[in-house]
Amino acid sequence: MAAQSEALEIGTQSKATKSRNLWVDAFYRIVREKPMGLFGGILVVMFVTMAIAAPLIAPYDPNELGPLEDRLVDPSTTYFFGTDNLSRDIFSRVVYGARVSITISMVAVASSTFISLTLGIVSGFFGGWIDTAIQRLVDAFIAFPGLVFLLAVVAIFRDTDAPFLPTDGLFRTQIVLLMVTIGMLLGVGTSRVIRGSTLVVTNETYVEAARSIGASNTRIMFNYVLPNVMAPTITLATLGLGTAILLEASLSFLGLGVPPDVATWGGMLNREARAFMTESPWIAIFPGLALSLAVFGFNMLGDALRDVLDPRLRS
Repeated sequence: MAAQSEALEIGTQSKATKSRNLWVDAFYRIVREKPMGLFGGILVVMFVTMAIAAPLIAPYDPNELGPLEDRLVDPSTTYFFGTDNLSRDIFSRVVYGARVSITISMVAVASSTFISLTLGIVSGFFGGWIDTAIQRLVDAFIAFPGLVFLLAVVAIFRDTDAPFLPTDGLFRTQIVLLMVTIGMLLGVGTSRVIRGSTLVVTNETYVEAARSIGASNTRIMFNYVLPNVMAPTITLATLGLGTAILLEASLSFLGLGVPPDVATWGGMLNREARAFMTESPWIAIFPGLALSLAVFGFNMLGDALRDVLDPRLRS
């Protein structure tokens, strides 16, 4: 028994070392072989840096109303991206819009990762009636159109205020509801991929060895299954970031997303751009370009991670 336990621990350490080497190898392969993935990673770093350092980068307050004579001015050295119909600096609003979009997508993807890991690992590990029940619920959820689900939830609860959340700022009730709903929408669908990876891992020799020495199901799931399904999970999360940004922008464009007092790319395309796009096209061009580049960066990075982490695609 002691020898078997020691062999299991050695095997676990070997898997951890192999996992670290896998990520290091993945980084070098992206640099050497995936130029679009590298470019996507650079875009992601740029937008994340922009979101974190928004107060340092933006020259003006995004909601500050300028003088009337600065209304709808062309891009210049004073206003890099021009101004909108309320004399607000578009460059500052685009920079702060990155903070909103990145934060919403990060929180949404974090919640979706938790949901997909929970449903996928529990369903694949236990099997039987538990697997059947979870998969039928997933089927029913996937069959419902995603955007319609988002619109319904946000429209029903948009005027509800949670007592434990602030009434203004980025984490007010409506925005948190948007984050959680997007996370739920993404997480349930991607749980199928995690379930498939879990089914493969549970048939590995080291899992059988853990069962033979009396390891509990909880220990097996956390110590052996979870670390070995993290590669596809991180790939799905990276791809989900772009989708989350698009969903938030879609809802903001329809007037059901982030409140008007918060600068966001989708909201800029909905309000100012729709009314003044023909007169001042830069109002739509710059937030639209930022939105497209952010989604492109996350998708290219996610595709590269999938190619270098999936053994079936490495060749």
